[in-house]
Amino acid sequence: MEDLGLLKLDVLGVRMQSAMAHAVTEIRRATGRQIGLDSPDHVDLGDAATFELIRGGSVLGCFQIESSGQEDLIARLQPQNMRDVIADISLFRPGPVAGGMPARFIAARHGHEAPHYPHPDLKPILDDTYGVVIWHEQIMAILPVMTGCDRAAADIARRALADPDRLDKVEAWLRSCAAERGYSPAVAEEVDHP
Repeated sequence: MEDLGLLKLDVLGVRMQSAMAHAVTEIRRATGRQIGLDSPDHVDLGDAATFELIRGGSVLGCFQIESSGQEDLIARLQPQNMRDVIADISLFRPGPVAGGMPARFIAARHGHEAPHYPHPDLKPILDDTYGVVIWHEQIMAILPVMTGCDRAAADIARRALADPDRLDKVEAWLRSCAAERGYSPAVAEEVDHP
């Protein structure tokens, strides 16, 4: 699709969407009230009681956070808001788990360890995640800083990170460009292998 210049979208068809639509229909039928799930006036994304339930492990039926592994991560993370839940979901992928990122994020978030940044230039990009790369957007912001590339090239490189056949090329490119921009091999190594 991308080779043809077309936009690729992943559209999920999940039971949770059907359950939410059913709940909205039942609320309207029983009360006459129309709930807009995208309206902050109708759905409070900062509801304290909801986050208390999540922190307590009451996540059965909650899309993407109901597995036993997620229950463990949530118990350690203790999400306070929706951004924390999103971080939890992002941390619970094979790459971050294998790299020890959940433990680093949680330790820094709870003040047990100071956040660590490979280089001061990356602090603005990684500050809100305690020095841990969680979001694809962070990778797309780090690459231009360290290589001088534009955001389009950064996105291509980010996608190449998932391809074992292209990984060595991205690593060599990052290290070469970073060196040209004055970053030490140690900084490039840490960014390349967090």
